[in-house]
Amino acid sequence: MNSEARVALVARASSFSGMPARTLRLVRISFFPDGAPGRGLCGKIDDKERSFTFTENLFHAQSGLFAHGACCDRYEKENRVKRILSALAAAASIAGLALGAAGTAQAAPPPPRPLIVSEIATGTVNTPLRDFIEIVPTGGPVMFPFDVAVLATFAGQTHSLGVIPAYVTIAPGMAYTMAHIGSGLACAQQFFNVNLPANIPIEVRLVQATYPPNVMDSAFISQTFPLFLGQSYHRTWVTPSTFTRAPETPCVPPAFTP
Repeated sequence: MNSEARVALVARASSFSGMPARTLRLVRISFFPDGAPGRGLCGKIDDKERSFTFTENLFHAQSGLFAHGACCDRYEKENRVKRILSALAAAASIAGLALGAAGTAQAAPPPPRPLIVSEIATGTVNTPLRDFIEIVPTGGPVMFPFDVAVLATFAGQTHSLGVIPAYVTIAPGMAYTMAHIGSGLACAQQFFNVNLPANIPIEVRLVQATYPPNVMDSAFISQTFPLFLGQSYHRTWVTPSTFTRAPETPCVPPAFTP
C-alpha cells in the first residue's frame, strides 16, 4: 500500500520483565507518513496455552517508534489490574462466608437456663406484705458449687432478697421460695424484709456469686395491670421473660416448665 507504511516487531519474553518463558509479544504498528493518527496492535502469544490476546491503541506516526514499549506497559498494567480485582473478589467471597458463619452463630438460640424465676408476687392493697419469689429448675436436679444471689431491681435501686447457698439441691417438682417476713408463708425456705411495690416495673435476677458474676436468669414484670387479691405473676415464657396474672400458688411448682 503506497499511502501507508507498516512496521512489525516481534520480541521474546525474556526482554520484558515479569513474563514467563516461551511467551512472545507481537506489536504491529501502522501509521501514515504525513503524521495523521494511525493504529497499533499489541498482544501476547503463548505457544504453551495456544492462545493470543491483542489490544488496539491509537498513536501518532511521530511517536510510532515508542509504541512498542507503551503497548507492552499498557498490557502489563491491565494484567496487574485484573489480578488485583481477582484477589479482591476472592477476599470478599471469603469475608462473606465468614460473616455468614458469624451471623449463623449469633442467631443460635441461647443456652438453656437450669434455674428460673417461675412466680413473683408483689403487695396488693389488701395484702401489702404478701410478697414472695418462687424459683424452680428447668430440667433435672440442680446443685451449684457456688452461692446464687436473688436480686430485685426497681425504682433505680437493687435489693438483695437472699442467697441460695452452694451445694443446695433443688430437685424437679420442688419450688425454692423466698417470701417477705410478714407474709405468713411458713413453707418458704428464706425470708426477706423488702417490700416489692405493686405499681412499677420490677426485675428479679439470679446471679451466681463467682468472679466475674454471671446472670443465670432475669425475670421482668412491667406491672401494667396490677394484681388483684390472691393473684401473682406466673411465668409463661423464658426468653424474653413473660408473665401473666393468675391465682397465687406459693411453694408449689408449676405444672409444666415454660
